Amino acid sequence: MPRRCPGGGWPDADRRAWLAANRKGDLIEPGGAGAHWSDCTRNNVAIGYGRYLAWLARNGGLNGSQPLAERATQEAIDGYVAHLRTCYASTAAVAFLVSLLSALKVLASKHDWSELQRTINGLKLIAEPARDKRSRIVDSDELRDFGEELMEAAENRASDATWRRPIQYRNGLIIALLALRPLRRANFCEMEIGQNLVPHGSGYRLRFEIAETKNDAFVELPFPVEYLPHLARYLSFYRPWLCRLTGHRNPAYPFRAPGNRLWISKTGAAMSDEVFYKNINKLTTAKFRHPINPHPFRDCLATSIAIHDPHNVHITRVLLGHKTSTTAEKFYNLAGSVEAGRRQQDVIMQLRRQAEGQIGEDDGEPEG
Repeated sequence: MPRRCPGGGWPDADRRAWLAANRKGDLIEPGGAGAHWSDCTRNNVAIGYGRYLAWLARNGGLNGSQPLAERATQEAIDGYVAHLRTCYASTAAVAFLVSLLSALKVLASKHDWSELQRTINGLKLIAEPARDKRSRIVDSDELRDFGEELMEAAENRASDATWRRPIQYRNGLIIALLALRPLRRANFCEMEIGQNLVPHGSGYRLRFEIAETKNDAFVELPFPVEYLPHLARYLSFYRPWLCRLTGHRNPAYPFRAPGNRLWISKTGAAMSDEVFYKNINKLTTAKFRHPINPHPFRDCLATSIAIHDPHNVHITRVLLGHKTSTTAEKFYNLAGSVEAGRRQQDVIMQLRRQAEGQIGEDDGEPEG
């Protein structure tokens, strides 16, 4: 259970309702209303509901003996919406409310939650992203080149016996692979050899079952052929080196045995989601002067395909692991505005060059 509620848990009635809603079914009895969720969706919904309970507790509205539906009154929800709109970007507020609604629908399925749905629909109409995606778009080829530069630099440090060399190679492979296969953050960070990185013919495939993905979509993609030698080098040389590292371990934190996890940290442990995120941000900030966290890698790939290979833009859906092309077109295809900005800049530069040339001609000697 999530621990966003003071006291480390939910009211007993909510906990029982949650377990019942997520109970798996069989041939005789159907499962609960949330049994079809993927693990990722289930976790997000639980966190969203826990966030609401924590807000109720801070405002004196959490009465564990009160029926769940009576705690989620329209007055309480209006107050929660006002809190979210004050503290978070509008898009984040919508996401939190969608998770809350999903939880309420399975915890109190007989209650009418249409008013909350209308509130969410209204917020969606006015929601604006906290940041302009266009300013963070980098061509996927540039991201790949950066990853290759890091790997090459690590290979050129043959005399370096410190942890920095394998970390640099690992980071380079992560960035190069993420540029071409921008899986969702949890899937990419937590992939395991043999389960998600699966041998196939002379190469590998990246495979994720329905229960492992955010949108209940089976994902299977070929590992990029051009990076198979780099993967082999990492698996045979750099990953074993990382697994042997022990010097940076902090006894205050539990050790996460590497097991079959692909990405290993400088402590010899399985890389955490937090370290993965911070590394990508730090490296891309140093290279491109602004952070490109793992999720915008998806935007970068979709936009690059739309610009450079528009006839094959349909492959975006497959590469991003979407069930349909609608999401990719709506949220990731920024090609139109990016390309328009680029063409505008080209026109401005051309006019400047023409003006400079005209000035140069006017400065000559007048004809006699």
